[in-house]
Amino acid sequence: MGKQMVVPIGLESIRQEVETVCARARIYQKLEIRPNSLIVPLEAGNGRTMLLEYVADMYQAFGVMDFFGSPDPYLEISLDGSLAQMKQAFSTICEAAVYTNQYTNVVGMDVSEMAVHMNENQFPEFLQRIKMLCAEAYVVFFVHEERGKSEERLIERILDTVDTVKWMPVESYSEEQLCEIVKHVWEEKGIWPEEPDFFEFLQGQIHEKEVVTVREALLTAQRILLESLGNLEKGGSFVGQK
Repeated sequence: MGKQMVVPIGLESIRQEVETVCARARIYQKLEIRPNSLIVPLEAGNGRTMLLEYVADMYQAFGVMDFFGSPDPYLEISLDGSLAQMKQAFSTICEAAVYTNQYTNVVGMDVSEMAVHMNENQFPEFLQRIKMLCAEAYVVFFVHEERGKSEERLIERILDTVDTVKWMPVESYSEEQLCEIVKHVWEEKGIWPEEPDFFEFLQGQIHEKEVVTVREALLTAQRILLESLGNLEKGGSFVGQK
C-alpha cells in the first residue's frame, strides 16, 4: 500500500490554489514551467509542515512537477536575517540536489526576520538568491500572520523582485478545525481518547481560552488530558470540570 496523502485541515484558499494547478497539470508539463510560488501568512506550529507535504504530494501525484532531482520532496528553511546564516541556508538547499545541479522540488522558507535587515548589505543578495531559487524550485515564503510595516514592505520587495510569486491569504482556523487537527495529530500517535465527549469538551475549552493557533490547541488538549488522567485516578470523570 502506498503512502496516504495528508490533506490539511482548513487552509481552504491554498488547497483551492493547489487543486486548480493540478487540474492544469498538462499545461505545466507541456510548457515545462512551475506554478507560481506563494507568500503565505502562517506561523510556525500552525500547519506549515503539513502544508508543504500536501503541496509536494499533490504536485507529484498529478505530475505538475517531476521531483526527480532529489529524494527530499520538500525542505523547510528559516532565515534569521544574518548574512552567514542566509548563505548556509541556501547552501543547504543546493546540497539537497542529488541528481540535478539545482534543487527543483518544494521549499518552505520563513523570511519574516529579513524584514529588519532590508537596509543591510545582505538584503540585495537575498533578493537575488530567491529570484534564482524560484526559477528552479517551487517556494512557499512564510511570513507572520500579524505583520508590521517593515514586513509588509518585505512582501512588496519580494513581489517586485520575483515575477513568479503571488500573495496567498490564509483563513483563520475555526474552533472545530483546531479540534480536528488535534485529533489527527493524536490519532497518529495513538493517544486520542475514546471518550465520545472529549472532542466537544476540547472545543469548549478552545472557545473559552480564545485559542487561535494549532500550537495553543495542542497545549490545551495536552493540559486537559493530563488533568483528566488525574481525575480518573481520583475516581472522577474523564474530562473533569471546566
